[in-house]
Amino acid sequence: MKHFYITLLSLLCFNSAVQAQTVLLSNDFGTDLASMQATTAGWGVAELDANGHGWMPYLSSDFHDLGFTGIVDASASYTSDGEGNLAPLSTMNLLGSPLINLSGYSSAQLTFRIGALLLNEGQMGYQLLVVEDDFIDFANPNFVESITSEGSHDVTFDLTPFVGKTITLMWYHEPSLTYGYGYLIIDDIVVTAANTAGVKEILTPKLSVYPNPASDNVTVVGLPEGTVVSVYNVSGQKLLQVTVNGDTPIDISSLDKGIYFLDTATGSAKIIKK
Repeated sequence: MKHFYITLLSLLCFNSAVQAQTVLLSNDFGTDLASMQATTAGWGVAELDANGHGWMPYLSSDFHDLGFTGIVDASASYTSDGEGNLAPLSTMNLLGSPLINLSGYSSAQLTFRIGALLLNEGQMGYQLLVVEDDFIDFANPNFVESITSEGSHDVTFDLTPFVGKTITLMWYHEPSLTYGYGYLIIDDIVVTAANTAGVKEILTPKLSVYPNPASDNVTVVGLPEGTVVSVYNVSGQKLLQVTVNGDTPIDISSLDKGIYFLDTATGSAKIIKK
């Protein structure tokens, strides 16, 4: 059977995609009070109720075994007179990050650890606000959570819709979602961003592949024995990696229909799975 060799000229060929993760913001509030001062540079707090009780640093050991370490930041829903008499507090407290520039990235993500200490049956509630242009829209928070049991957990929030912008993150201890005596506690705030190298247009021949389109197997012409071939999707995610010996067919039957890119140390090629 005669084979038809297809030379890929002037096609979109893959330039090995790499997701470079950049940490734009990291605050674990330190391991002691001295280190806390260094980690919170540029951060701010505000008491909208002006009652003198806002977000404050605490030792994680103050909150028993809730899954926190070192220093944490916390906002209380009560106060004490030192003799065991408790009184409720309004919790209109804001914790704000420094400015975060998301320009030049294709995706971004926020993670943080949040939890509560509850002295009676109640809950701690908060809003996460992504602030642009210094406008705080309390009526339309980006994320809302009510915590009804003691402990801590990690939250992940996608910041990709805000790439290309400069933002501030704010955590608002929401009074309408908070009742009972307790603390809202936060730690380990991290913002990362990534930029995925994609595809680029080239004007010189690269790898010759047949058949193309293909449903089961493709063969790359003229590869030396022991060549490593990687297969990526259009988002830059590596789906397959094989070592070929000469004209050994590459099995692509497990891939969905669509466009993919073969990449070797000596060249690249676009293929179509049908």
